[in-house]
Amino acid sequence: MAHPFDMTRSMLSLAVVLAVLGGRCWTQAAEIRLNRHAAPAGAMTTLGDLADVIAAAAGEAERLRKLELFPSPPPGRERFVRARELHDLLILRGVNLAEHRFTGASQIVVAGTAPAAAPGQPATTAAHARRAHARITEALKTYLGSRVAVETPWLIDLELPEALVQALADPATELRVAGGQAPWVGVQHFQLSLTTPEGPQQADLAARVSIPASIVVASRSLPRGILLRPDDVELRHAGTAEEHPNALYSLEQAIGRETSRAVAAGRILTTDAVQAPVYVRRGEIVTVYAHAAGIRIRTQGRARDEGSEGMLVAVESLDTREVFFARVCGVREVEVFARAARAADSSGPLGAIR
Repeated sequence: MAHPFDMTRSMLSLAVVLAVLGGRCWTQAAEIRLNRHAAPAGAMTTLGDLADVIAAAAGEAERLRKLELFPSPPPGRERFVRARELHDLLILRGVNLAEHRFTGASQIVVAGTAPAAAPGQPATTAAHARRAHARITEALKTYLGSRVAVETPWLIDLELPEALVQALADPATELRVAGGQAPWVGVQHFQLSLTTPEGPQQADLAARVSIPASIVVASRSLPRGILLRPDDVELRHAGTAEEHPNALYSLEQAIGRETSRAVAAGRILTTDAVQAPVYVRRGEIVTVYAHAAGIRIRTQGRARDEGSEGMLVAVESLDTREVFFARVCGVREVEVFARAARAADSSGPLGAIR
């Protein structure tokens, strides 16, 4: 039996170790408060640009703030960074997330800022760049909308030169858009006519124009096992195809198919939510057509599986109880050919085609 003095000494040693480890974790841990908006000043965006880093050890906080994460967006452009993406970037840089606490926003809007203006030129701020970018984007959408008969949620990707940022950021500047060509998507070249306080200006601008992906959604609550009709589904625009990799993108992919599970109204229909209609169900009496040498024989059997058109299912003969495989060809209808019927007994209804 251990001596009481030895046990006390062991407990004290353990307490010292825990205190040291606890103190070490506490001094290294930091609270990282994510901001909703960020405007990095340098070419690389750091953790300090995106968040307020608070740590007991000043050196640890400074080290975390200086971690470079990704190139900063160009002037007038924005990048959206989700908290999960930030976590992955920090892990790649050797940061142990378990040692730190993350609070604040779940998504950060990172805006590109313009470089410092040359002497004698007005400085372009991030606010100027955002204002100019929003103005030209809205003008292009209005112009494109006037060229097509259907309301379209255009997506426009462009970069504005410094001179245009300065001009478009001024509310007194009037803007007119021309150019581009049908079908109005892809890289489009526009001509801008600006009337500024300093006088008229002409500029050419290239922009990449696209349309959001159309996805199929349920127009009403859909139970499992119904055949989809045109009024059960509708198309909606929802960002890009990459955001919904398993979604259906055309009504033809849905109409006439059968729901494999219940889908709530307004929810996206995915590839695993629909299937080919089930024509044969397990336990049903089905009509069996047997083909051989130009002869067609009809009998009945009991389905042992369920299946859609073209699928092979097991069928049990009602007379002999023999099981054979047949291909689904219609509602409660299957067909076999001479070789497929060899499992049937010669005295059974399919024996004549052996």
